[in-house]
Amino acid sequence: MSGRRRDSDHRCRLRRLGGGMKTAAIIALGALMQCLHQVDRLAQQGNWDEAEVRPLIDSLFHLDANCAADVYGGVAAIHPGLHGLIRELDGNASDAHLLRMAVTVLQAERKLSRRRGLLDLIAERIRSAERARDAFGLIHDNVIERMSAAYTETLSTLNPRVIVPGQPEQLSQPRNVCRIRALLLAAVRAAVLWRQSGGNGWRLLLHRRRILEQARQLLTG
Repeated sequence: MSGRRRDSDHRCRLRRLGGGMKTAAIIALGALMQCLHQVDRLAQQGNWDEAEVRPLIDSLFHLDANCAADVYGGVAAIHPGLHGLIRELDGNASDAHLLRMAVTVLQAERKLSRRRGLLDLIAERIRSAERARDAFGLIHDNVIERMSAAYTETLSTLNPRVIVPGQPEQLSQPRNVCRIRALLLAAVRAAVLWRQSGGNGWRLLLHRRRILEQARQLLTG
């Protein structure tokens, strides 16, 4: 057995944290917040952190992973998102709008889950993006544009729509807009994991303290 396989098996055995919530649910929320922090950075500053973005975009190509940790290549890849989740839930964040965006993403994913035609279209666009990834690299503009198109053709047609506040000069740049939409698609991927783990928007709001404690456990475990 390879080292990577052993590592994967170890991660996938970590099913639950103290308090009973599935590890996958906390990983999903961490990934969701990591996506939204990068969306916010693009909207405000016009740049992103490649190291944080790579596992998020890569998650769109791992639809059949054994567990949530494998979707992102390990829990460490979403540590920044877990830290962000803790700040949001602990009331210490200056960007409280991200939690509202997160709830909107969760609502949009629920609607998307009932639209087989849109799901099939996303799968088709991801296959196209996969070919571009193999030719150009994971976060090449060609790949990001295809992911952006997948979001525009599907989730942008549903309500509620995710509203991204930011600086007009940044939001008027086509490259920034494509990157934001690609990250929102990755956020929806995280929302799928959250729902599959038994989560919903109300649970995020009503069990903030429990989620906060378990996110801390995951960071220190």
